[in-house]
Amino acid sequence: MTFSLFTFIFIFTVTVLFYCLGKGARLYVLLFASLFYAAYLDLRSLYFLVVSTLIVYAAGLLLDRMSPDDPKKKNRAAAAFVVLMILAMLVIKFIPGYIHKLPISVDARDAILRNLILPIGFSYYGFQAIGYILDIKKGSVKAERNLVRFALYMCFFPKFVSGPIEKAEDFLSQLDTVKKAKLFNEDRLSRAMTYLVYGYLMKTVIGDRMGIYAGNLFGDYVNHGYIWLIIGSFLYTMQIYCDFAGYSAIAIGVAKLFDITLTQNFFSPYLSDNISEFWRRWHISLSLWLREYVYIPLGGNRKGFIRRCINMMIVFFICGIWHGNSLGFIAWGLLHGLYSVWNAFLIRSGIKIHHIIKRIMTFLSVSVAWIFFGQSSLRNALGYIMAIMRRNNPDKTFMVDMQIMELKWSGLCLIILGIVMAFVMDLKGYIREKPFPEVVAQGNYVLRYLFLYFAIIVIFIFGIYGTGYDASMFMYMDF
Repeated sequence: MTFSLFTFIFIFTVTVLFYCLGKGARLYVLLFASLFYAAYLDLRSLYFLVVSTLIVYAAGLLLDRMSPDDPKKKNRAAAAFVVLMILAMLVIKFIPGYIHKLPISVDARDAILRNLILPIGFSYYGFQAIGYILDIKKGSVKAERNLVRFALYMCFFPKFVSGPIEKAEDFLSQLDTVKKAKLFNEDRLSRAMTYLVYGYLMKTVIGDRMGIYAGNLFGDYVNHGYIWLIIGSFLYTMQIYCDFAGYSAIAIGVAKLFDITLTQNFFSPYLSDNISEFWRRWHISLSLWLREYVYIPLGGNRKGFIRRCINMMIVFFICGIWHGNSLGFIAWGLLHGLYSVWNAFLIRSGIKIHHIIKRIMTFLSVSVAWIFFGQSSLRNALGYIMAIMRRNNPDKTFMVDMQIMELKWSGLCLIILGIVMAFVMDLKGYIREKPFPEVVAQGNYVLRYLFLYFAIIVIFIFGIYGTGYDASMFMYMDF
């Protein structure tokens, strides 16, 4: 979903049609809305989405009809499909990089890129399609024969842009209850509103405000002092979390309007005790996908410590490639692989470290890795880190850099308050062992509506939106 007036009107219209038309039309309303929304974002991507959906649908039926007495044939067919999807994803991700290197004019390169089909959301529904086919091959699910239901699984509009990556058995089983959904269900509406408000609070008030200055520091690090470069890495760390967690919460909230529950994608990740816990709390649907379809088939932790370490490095290499074709993404993935290997070594050796120190070390390690993720190239990421280590521009003090970035003390206070707000919400969820929106939704009636009232006011007063600033796009739409 995006943050714009069109989005709010669109969600309102779809909700009205969903409940006002006959119950038998509800799936068609959601499917049409999903296709319309994909076309609104990028008409060329809609064509790719439709073709991909039909191919995956046909492949699922074909696999399902293959005789269980000939598993080799079924395995070969599934493998061929998986290879086809992986090749498509690699081509889509690497084409822009190669075009930028062509010995032609900038205008010519831009013209080629504009006319290419670089579909929004393909990384997400591509992985979802691979998981669906592999589940059919394993026999854990049956192929969906209803094309409308399957198409909705592939392109349901709250999730198709940036996930979460849903398993077929979890999503499709809910479509039977959609016809029974009632508009005025207080518990469901309360949850939907809580997730929506929380998501936009994280996105517009905290994430986008961090992004103004993180983008400035990342994009022009050679002209800033090392103190603010250190701060910039933490600002980006918070920005990407609040932006992506905000999107995921909004997706869950919109889906709940139609009585559909999507996978929780974030759960207080920056309070994690170690890197393994971090990945159980960050981009949860992707972590689960990589674990089930890559790590476990490679042998997981069943074939000794060395093989386990190699498997972790492979998984995080794939994770890096999945995010983009830059060497920075690969370095980010491999760094997390090394972190995971180190964590496995600590557990194996029995070395004890105080849990507070471990949380601080985990947060700092993740923040360093985000530099490679956030920079446009590996060279820039290394340059940014070296600028910090070499105490870049020591004459540019904290106050001087504030003036260069046109950051006033009031703005700095808002940034600090935003970080504190995110920390308190995450800490509350961590202690209660459930995502913060669920804590609010299940809490005291008065406190719940006080939070909603307070959060809405904060969004309107302190949120980053309006003329001159594009708050409509989410960072992970590019991946």
